[in-house]
Amino acid sequence: MSTTQTFTPPTAEQVRRDIEPPSGWAMRAVVLLGLGAAVAAGVFFYTNPAEVETSYRTAAVDRGDVSTSAVATGTLDPTRTVTVGAEVSGVVAEVFVDSNDEVVVGTPLARFDPQTVQTQLTLAQAKLAASSASIRGAMASWEVSVTERERVEQLVSRGVAARAELDTALASERKAKADLDRARADSKQSQASVDEAKAQLKTATITSPIAGVVFQRLVEPGQTVASSLQSPELFVIAEDLSRMTLTIWVDEADVGMVAAEQVATFEVAAWPGKVFEARVERVSVAPTSVDNVVTYATELSVDNGEGLLRPGMTASALIVTQRREDVLRVPNAALRFAPITKDAAAEKPAGSPLVQAPRGRGGRGGGKGKSKSDTPVGGRATAYVLRDGELTALTLRVGQSDGAFTELLSGDLRAGDEVVVGVDLGGEAASAGARRGGAS
Repeated sequence: MSTTQTFTPPTAEQVRRDIEPPSGWAMRAVVLLGLGAAVAAGVFFYTNPAEVETSYRTAAVDRGDVSTSAVATGTLDPTRTVTVGAEVSGVVAEVFVDSNDEVVVGTPLARFDPQTVQTQLTLAQAKLAASSASIRGAMASWEVSVTERERVEQLVSRGVAARAELDTALASERKAKADLDRARADSKQSQASVDEAKAQLKTATITSPIAGVVFQRLVEPGQTVASSLQSPELFVIAEDLSRMTLTIWVDEADVGMVAAEQVATFEVAAWPGKVFEARVERVSVAPTSVDNVVTYATELSVDNGEGLLRPGMTASALIVTQRREDVLRVPNAALRFAPITKDAAAEKPAGSPLVQAPRGRGGRGGGKGKSKSDTPVGGRATAYVLRDGELTALTLRVGQSDGAFTELLSGDLRAGDEVVVGVDLGGEAASAGARRGGAS
């Protein structure tokens, strides 16, 4: 049997009581209760501070090498390049080599059409023959004049001929001698023309002056070359590429540490991960300034016996400016570490490493992109160790730094000692920090 319930709508008085706000005394009671709870919570946290649990990260002092270095970029070039030109003008008849061909001294590179030079040689030889004939004619005339002068002298000595006849004979002899000298000079000039034509005929075939590789070929068969004003460039030959030169640009902050005979290494993009060796040959004293950045050209000698390197490759080089072998060294992170307070630790989330930030651009030793100690060589630095669970500061005298380690010159540390390099916050500190952050 089902029962039917009848819904009775609320009266106007009931609706009014439901939507009216609580009375003033009720609101004040709610506010007072909230303030009381807040004060109680503050008193509790003040009288019961959260403990910050920390664990220190340490690293060992050890013995090893400390190297300072300077980093710079540059390009690879052949040790020497020679531009081969033409001494004669004319049409290039043949070209015997192409780019990348290996040549030795005397290897024919190209040959000019010798017809014009051969014609000049023929004319010079004909002129030389005519000069030789002129010499013979002048010689005969001179001999006749000498004979005539001697005959007149005999006549004058016997009083048969007048003195004027002797003067005329002497003048004729001198004129004949001058004609002979002129003929001989013309003959030398003609001989020089012949020699020049022969030399031009010889230089019509261009040969390599050095042993190496044809770097560029700038001429084609059938091309007309004019060398009247300046020698045109036909070939560029690079000396043997088994030895190359790496020219880098060292920053002014590092150039004082770079000197000849220092060892260097470099890498190129063509061979990722492969390290090539080099040696400093020369450091330029002339500066180069680009956009107010001053650098100095430094040449490095490179052994390219494997043939992997090519001219024009961009290289990133690292020059070892000083190496300290088997020295006592401290991690740089230990020299940068500074203790933190419990309040500061509580504000860090769990697991956050807390170490002092690096200071400045880097110390002595150069090398852009590496974090080095700011402490100068022979200067003082501070490191922390754990003794009986407490941090103890040690004053050290340090030397060279390579960005990861710093040489230890003196101080109360030995190989194997552990130095503090950072702090890891525990879970208690993290939760306490979170609670305090929420309360604020």
